[in-house]
Amino acid sequence: DYRKDRALDLTDTGVVRAPAAFGTIPISGLYYLRIPSEQHSGLFSGKFELSDKVELYTDAHFSTDENQLGSANRIPGCCDFGTVVVTDSDQYSAVAGARLDVGKDWQVDVSALRGLVDNTSAFANPFVFMPDAITTFDIPLTGQDEDEAKLSSFSAIADGPLGNIGNGTVSAAIGIDFRNESYERIRTDLLTGAGTPGENRDRDISSIFGEIHLPLINRDGHRLEVSLAGRYDDYSDFGDTFNPQFGIDWEPFNGLTFRGSYSEAFKAPDLFTLAFANQILLLPETDPLAPGGTSIMLSEFGGNPLLQPEEAETWTFGIDWEPSDRSRLSLSYFNIKYDNRIDQPAELTSQVIPNENIYVGLINRSPTSEELAVVIGRTDPADFFNATGIPFDPTTDDPLAVFPGLILFDNRRSNIGSEEVDGIDVQASTMLETAAGDWSFGLSGTYYLDFDRNITVAAPAIDQLNRPGRPVDLKLRGHAGWARSAWNVNAYVNYVDSYDDINAATPTTIDSWTTVDLTLRYDASKITESGLFSGVNVTLGVNNLFDEDPPVFLGQGFGLGYDPANADPIGRFVSLRLAKRW
Repeated sequence: DYRKDRALDLTDTGVVRAPAAFGTIPISGLYYLRIPSEQHSGLFSGKFELSDKVELYTDAHFSTDENQLGSANRIPGCCDFGTVVVTDSDQYSAVAGARLDVGKDWQVDVSALRGLVDNTSAFANPFVFMPDAITTFDIPLTGQDEDEAKLSSFSAIADGPLGNIGNGTVSAAIGIDFRNESYERIRTDLLTGAGTPGENRDRDISSIFGEIHLPLINRDGHRLEVSLAGRYDDYSDFGDTFNPQFGIDWEPFNGLTFRGSYSEAFKAPDLFTLAFANQILLLPETDPLAPGGTSIMLSEFGGNPLLQPEEAETWTFGIDWEPSDRSRLSLSYFNIKYDNRIDQPAELTSQVIPNENIYVGLINRSPTSEELAVVIGRTDPADFFNATGIPFDPTTDDPLAVFPGLILFDNRRSNIGSEEVDGIDVQASTMLETAAGDWSFGLSGTYYLDFDRNITVAAPAIDQLNRPGRPVDLKLRGHAGWARSAWNVNAYVNYVDSYDDINAATPTTIDSWTTVDLTLRYDASKITESGLFSGVNVTLGVNNLFDEDPPVFLGQGFGLGYDPANADPIGRFVSLRLAKRW
């Protein structure tokens, strides 16, 4: 596979808003929405039946990607700042295994995997105390990071029947998995050639898991099935954990099914997040308690070696109704509660001080010189951004002498106190056969009921719904399709509900967004089984058919005029796919 993307500058899309919440203006031609990149990749996949009872298989994949990421902003009358990153990325993975028929309808699948990701990123973080200073990305790159991540694993899974209960077969699966993960980073100063000892982390994980499926009742259209599963994991760095899962399906009569499930989850912080380099931003922020109404805040971003695993409990309840073999209605309620969710506490630092009670334990209004020295000391000078307009050298100056009343805010990835979300998923579909062709109609969507978060255990809960960067309470996707002979046409209508822009200087509403997608397909295999066009499939796809702009978002900190969590500025996107099977 080969792919090449040219740069698309965000200012060319017409969705930039300036000045933004920080008073910044994206610099035209230097604010990439789509980065210039070139990618090569390949895949080999094969299997060999050694005998009636043994099948060998293997998959191997590689990809190389070269890209340049860039963004530059201007603070009128003050300074320019930006980021340029040129990355070469190589990824390799291979898996080899065997499937064995061990008798009595049982199978064993044994496999081993090896994966490697090798990234080299050269970068520059220009920050110039002069307006109109950054005019091109053709600047000397000052630093380089070499990141290498490796994964090795071995797994064995056995599954098959255990016996019968009435008309149903009891089935089970059991498996083991051994995994090693490692991550290493080396940073080099390209101006001096000096290297900085980087992070070097690894972990071993041993797991055993099992599942059993019990068809308790299966007769006369009446069905009751129960599934039980569990997984035990032992982490070399975070200890052990056991997570169960339970599910039930009850069909009192044909066409109507009630279902429910409960599960627990455990996720250790990935090695990259534990070791990710930190960044610091010095910026004047609105402060109701300050004599002049503003204070200088030092915000720290990046990874956090003190992270703990996140855990979750999930409940689901649902009903499926199939009045005929061509119509189906499905309703599902879900509730997910996270503890120690790993996330960045604040998306926009300008909202931190005015909402200080939300960030209890993360804001320090009276940091000592020693505390500030620790924070600054774990940050590379190249990742220190001073947007105050006041000269400051983090390697020599005392921050409290230069910025009396400095506020320290820990905005690194951290364990959020708790987070709970619940909502309803709906899916409906039906098909009609007519002399003019087959018609299909459908509707799917999600309605969130609540989404609450406590950033720290001592902080009050805040509503995350209907705010930038977070889920909107209602998203729908409707479908209408027509098929006849070799032709198939499908239209989709996507709807995102309106919500509040709480980050704007004057709170306002982000409008709802409706777009239409269209696909047109011609499948020649429907009308011929031989000749040149046998097996030919042609698909024309158009996303956002009417080229609808994303709703205006005024509160983004650096001039992005749309909410990337709930909209896309690309506009109309046309694709053509040609395929032939033989």
